[in-house]
Amino acid sequence: MSALQRIAAGGCILWLALAIAVAGSAGPLSLLDLLLLLGPLVIVPLGLDLISRQPAGARFPMQQVITVHQATSAPIACASFWFEPGALAGALTVPWLVQSLAIAFWGASELPAALRAAHRDVPALLMIAARLFLPVGAAWFVLSRAGAAPPGIGEPFAELTAVHFHFTGFAAPILLAQAAPWMGRWHMPQAGALLSGIPVVATGFTLDLQWVRLAGVILIAGSLISCAARLLAAGPRKPAAAGILPALSALCVLAGMPLALVYAIRELTGPGWPAIPEMVRRHGVLNGLGFSLCGMPGWSLRPAPRDPSAGR
Repeated sequence: MSALQRIAAGGCILWLALAIAVAGSAGPLSLLDLLLLLGPLVIVPLGLDLISRQPAGARFPMQQVITVHQATSAPIACASFWFEPGALAGALTVPWLVQSLAIAFWGASELPAALRAAHRDVPALLMIAARLFLPVGAAWFVLSRAGAAPPGIGEPFAELTAVHFHFTGFAAPILLAQAAPWMGRWHMPQAGALLSGIPVVATGFTLDLQWVRLAGVILIAGSLISCAARLLAAGPRKPAAAGILPALSALCVLAGMPLALVYAIRELTGPGWPAIPEMVRRHGVLNGLGFSLCGMPGWSLRPAPRDPSAGR
């Protein structure tokens, strides 16, 4: 087990303890808070572990520093929820913002080489994009806990934006990169749709433009649903966990992303189902616990195709 996997395992234990406390009506956390904390505690270290297996990632000189800081910055961010939104709560999330910026710098250091090989190495671009999106989520995390969201953007939208960039922004590109060998020629348009849809959705939330949000959701949902369907048809089967966990992840996409489309359309038509609390309970759980938490460890066990044309 790698250092990042051990950090993720420790984060999972802490997160489960927090979830049990929430289930017992103890502590200040809501379900949305739990979903947000799942990102720094578990999803990000698992994603970094997948990224670090790439040859370019192994050469980054700050990788060891990022690993050590990962073990402390995420638990400190958890402590912010034991204080009312304000200066102290916001300050406790700053180490996570610093960690996210270091991760983004890691991604940016690989960007020139990846752009030169973009036509043949789309997965590398996806994994770089994931690292570049992460500080956006961390910045919104800080704003949410500091109670300093921009005028007109109240809660839960600031926290929802933080969740969006930790899961759809960070986890989804990494998981799509892992699945790319099984996507055949479709992985390039899927990657383009996902990477363009992520900022479009965030822009729609920030500017309160429902049509913009709907366009972004269509791009993201189309990318992930088509990827999930293809993966279920042609994905890895052995060892067992490498087939079962990515398949569960894909099934959660097929169950959760249509709900996001329904919500985006409902925003244009007026009040109705699903409301935000229902989206958190259903789409949020399917995306966080199902898609991301099943996908990350599943792909870490996957067998790689024998040649780049596999799955075509």
